[in-house]
Amino acid sequence: MTKVLIIGGGVSGLRLGSLLAKEDISFKILESRERVGGRVLTHNQDNNYFDLGPTWFWPDTEKTITNLITELNIPTIEQYNEGFSLLELSKHQTPKYVEANELNNKSRRIVGGISALVNVLKDSISPSNIELNKKVTSVIKNKNGTITVDT
Repeated sequence: MTKVLIIGGGVSGLRLGSLLAKEDISFKILESRERVGGRVLTHNQDNNYFDLGPTWFWPDTEKTITNLITELNIPTIEQYNEGFSLLELSKHQTPKYVEANELNNKSRRIVGGISALVNVLKDSISPSNIELNKKVTSVIKNKNGTITVDT
């Protein structure tokens, strides 16, 4: 019997699943997409990677993600900060050049892309605990205390 149902296989759902797996607590992750990762997606092409969701993190201010990346021994690199960056705040404004270190100061990236974090978390969970293409449309607590989940 499944004790915990996790709706969504993004970073938070996978992290929760990894912690439950460590404690040998029964759980199931239901993910509506054909892949886990949620908003995290890295495209690899010709030995280059392009993060299409979150990209950077700032260790000085984002302690939770920094601690998780450190705990999981995921290698990181410092964002290149020399020269200029192109900043576009809105499609209605002309992009402008700014000193790169004004935007990226002390930011880091995960080696191989942010999907490396998703993969480490996913690999700590048995595939039988993850169901893809399962869009949850309702969760109902029945009068007898049981739960009904519609997908």
